Amino acid sequence: MAFKEAVEEVVAEHARLKLPLHIWSNGKVVAIPAEKRRKVRG
Repeated sequence: MAFKEAVEEVVAEHARLKLPLHIWSNGKVVAIPAEKRRKVRG
């Protein structure tokens, strides 16, 4: 539960600051622009 809340806070903060969110996907780092972010899956 705490980890999910922490992730949601990070995603929201990046969106507020209009910063890309960097994630690990398919063996590489991918930048997701703030305007393209999706709701965090739970």
